[in-house]
Formats: sequence, C-alpha cells, structure tokens
Amino acid sequence: MKNKKYKVFGLNIISRNLDVPELKYTKSSKCDVEVLRESNKNWTQNTLFDKKYKNLLINKNELILHVKGIADFKVSYGNKILWHNLKKTYLEDEIRTYILGSAIGAILIQRGYLVLHANALTKGGKTIVCAGDPGGGKSTLAYSLMKRGWSLLSDDLVALSNKFFVLPGIPRIKLWEDAISYFGVDKNEITRIRKDMNKYQLSGNSVKSILIKQKLSTIYILDGHQKAEGIKKIIGDKCKLINLMSYIYRPLYVREFNKRKNYFKNMSEIIKKVPIYKLSLPNTLSKLEYWLDRNEFDL
Repeated sequence: MKNKKYKVFGLNIISRNLDVPELKYTKSSKCDVEVLRESNKNWTQNTLFDKKYKNLLINKNELILHVKGIADFKVSYGNKILWHNLKKTYLEDEIRTYILGSAIGAILIQRGYLVLHANALTKGGKTIVCAGDPGGGKSTLAYSLMKRGWSLLSDDLVALSNKFFVLPGIPRIKLWEDAISYFGVDKNEITRIRKDMNKYQLSGNSVKSILIKQKLSTIYILDGHQKAEGIKKIIGDKCKLINLMSYIYRPLYVREFNKRKNYFKNMSEIIKKVPIYKLSLPNTLSKLEYWLDRNEFDL
C-alpha cells in the first residue's frame, strides 16, 4: 500500500499501512504525524513507563493502549502513532476507530491543544461547541443543525488553540440506528462503527463540513438532567470552569502528559471571554426537530 497523506486538526498525517477514508487527502509533503503498523515486540523495552493501568502504559511523552482482541497502539511525542493487530485477521474499521479516537486525541493533548469531548459547528460567522456525555445527543443535534445550514467542524473530538480557534477535525457524524431511521438516511451510504453496535458513521458527501479553522463564539453544555428544554447562561467563572472541566477529553492523558497547568491556563482564558450556556434538549427526535424549527437553537 502506498503512503496516504491526510490533513486533520491542522496536522499533516502520513499513514504508511492503512487507508483512512474518513479524513481529507492532502498533497502537502510535510509530515506532522506518522501512522505506522509495527510489531509491538520491543515497545516496552525502549521506554520507561511511570504508570501502569489496566489497559494502559503511560509516561509524560508516550502511551501504549491495549485493546483486547483488536490491537495495541503506541502514541509518542505528538508525532507518531504505531499500531499492532493482535489477530492475524483484523478489521481495518476497528483499527481506524481507535486511531481516530484515543490515538489522535493523545497526539493533540501531547501537542498542547485543549481537547474536549464535543462537537463543533459553524454558520454565518458564528462557531459553537456542544459538549456532553456519551449518548447525550451531541451528534443528533449536530445532524439536525446541518439540515438547517450549519457546517460541521469536528465530531466527538474538538481541539481548541490558545487563540480560541476551533481546528477542523474529523468530518463525520456518528448516529444511533433510531436516528438513522428517523432522518431517513440511506444505509448504503453509511458504515457500522463496530459489528457489535447499532451505531453508524456518516462521512463524505453525507456530511456538510468545513476545513478551515474558526473563531469560537459560544460553548453549550448539553444537560440531560433538566426536564424542560431551554437555554440558560452559566454565571460565574468557578461554575463555568467546573462545567467545562467535566468534558475534557481523556483527563488521565492530560494528567500523565503533565498538561494540567496548560489546560487550566487555557480554560481560564476561555471562561473569561467566551459565553457558556447549559442546553436542555427535548427527549425525542420529533420534539427536537419541532423545538429547533421554533427556536433555530437561539444561537
């Protein structure tokens, strides 16, 4: 397989052994991050790992993630992702799931970006970040907004620069089967994320995306605990900080890579200059669509 060149989060990536169709091709000769299939035989011999967790070895510069029955992944110094399949026969879709999630997330953290578990969209010069718990409706909301003219900047991982710019991330949306059916998405245009999950990935022409970094306007925290839908501004720096910290991507990585001081500095700047709101969404897709039609999300 020829080397494939991609660009995501402003980084030029060269993948040596794996096609990553979720990402946009680039002709740039620059390489910021290398993705390479490699034997894991000597991984632990070359590096001293300070901490050992159930499926993770980590120090301030590197980590090794073990995904049982799938692969081992090594992320180093913000510029290299190595992977080793644990079975002779493997699915590239499963390998890419972890490369585009935990591995690229670790790369971004190592490089000093503030990374949130969130989606980002932009429309008419306004860019929003919607943070929330897994299954909390971030992707469903994003798809509904795309139908209303918004463009996707990033799904699941949102990386913010220290100038409050949202970097263009992975141009895809992941939806559960009920949302796929409700929106009438053609199943021939989507792929299942994992064979044991009824969750699907939309990419390519199915997703309206933008590949240019955008200035952050507003952060919305999806609140699934409120019974009534609506938007409420969060008042007070301490309250804003607590809410934002809840959606840091992989806090363990941040801590072990010694990035907490940098994160606190960036978040302190954001909460002083960027409005942050609690957003309570309707609890069904039909109600969500009706609410958006009436409110245009008040964004």
